Amino acid sequence: MEQSRSARAVIFIISGLVVLAVLALLYVGESHREQKKTVPDVSEKDPHSEIVSLEKMWKEHPNHAPIALQLGNLYAGQGQPEKAVFYYRVFLRLDTSATGWEVRLDVAKALSTLGRTKEAIAEMQVVLRRDPDHAGALYDLGALQANTGHPDQARIYWEQLIAKHPQDSLAQVARESLKQLK
Repeated sequence: MEQSRSARAVIFIISGLVVLAVLALLYVGESHREQKKTVPDVSEKDPHSEIVSLEKMWKEHPNHAPIALQLGNLYAGQGQPEKAVFYYRVFLRLDTSATGWEVRLDVAKALSTLGRTKEAIAEMQVVLRRDPDHAGALYDLGALQANTGHPDQARIYWEQLIAKHPQDSLAQVARESLKQLK
């Protein structure tokens, strides 16, 4: 009888602990849901409001290269390549950093989106004059040539990329792209 009573006490205690654990979990879950409702998510910025804010800053500081670059990136991301080209070119005019010239690849992508292939090729060739083995420029030039019906030119750029940067992920993509050239 004594064992039966202590077994029931243990079961009663365990049951009570389970109920308390469930209530605690429910409370924490509800508290978390309430917090989500009241605390704005700052990890996802609204690109439109960021553009508006940066445009305002640009008007106040029109020769600030980092603002121009950020606006170029935002406009490119928003599918507004004409505005992206404008701000990228302003950035290139103002920039004094050692690697800022690589923004020409972004200019070229925006120009390509606009169908201004010759200008895009010219921008990438500037990159190759500064760095003849630039993996991004070699790949992009090959892609532009392939997409405009010049597979022999594409092959030249992609083979150069593969020879100079055999382990680069772009070289891997170039190998696959070469298989598809006619």
